[in-house]
Amino acid sequence: PQTKSSIRVSLNRNSTDSPFFPTRGSKTSYSFEFAGGPLGGEINFQEHVLSHSLYQKMPGGLALHLRGFFGLLHGLDSADEVPDWERYRLGGNRRYPLRGYKDLEVVPRGNPSFIGGRYFTIFNTELLYAVTNTIQLLSFLDMGDVWNSFQQADFANMRKGAGFGIRVEVPMMGTIGFDYGYGFDRLGGPAWEPHFTIGSMF
Repeated sequence: PQTKSSIRVSLNRNSTDSPFFPTRGSKTSYSFEFAGGPLGGEINFQEHVLSHSLYQKMPGGLALHLRGFFGLLHGLDSADEVPDWERYRLGGNRRYPLRGYKDLEVVPRGNPSFIGGRYFTIFNTELLYAVTNTIQLLSFLDMGDVWNSFQQADFANMRKGAGFGIRVEVPMMGTIGFDYGYGFDRLGGPAWEPHFTIGSMF
């Protein structure tokens, strides 16, 4: 096994009007990780991840949530390879959310299923409705993809998913969620995929 020595810095800004059902404001997070080089270890790379969400109140008690999520991994020089387990694989509704696809299912086209990419872009669009103070219904459209290099990025041909879901706020536990997404561009043909989660949502 390879050893890794790294440092990570994160910056976060939140101007939303509610932690549970935001209807205005924005959230931004940026993280930078530096591994290897003067820190030692056998793995050398830098990672940049940026997420930005906008919230807008809509007629009829609805709220619109728009989110852009971007990440890139670089070796510290051209000879440095980013290990497979550090690379990006999209899918599901957790770390790299692309609903309608299984967790970690989406890798660069042509890669083996277990080899992710070094660049990703995800756009999430949600329309939410608060049934009560603790229960929300939503519909969503996700678009995203992952590539081995920025030069391969094709923003006109990203993987797409759409569907609906529910969020329930549970005291002492946080959010329990269920999404049912239809993946339009899955290998083997379009199909539905269920997603469960407990804890903070993206």
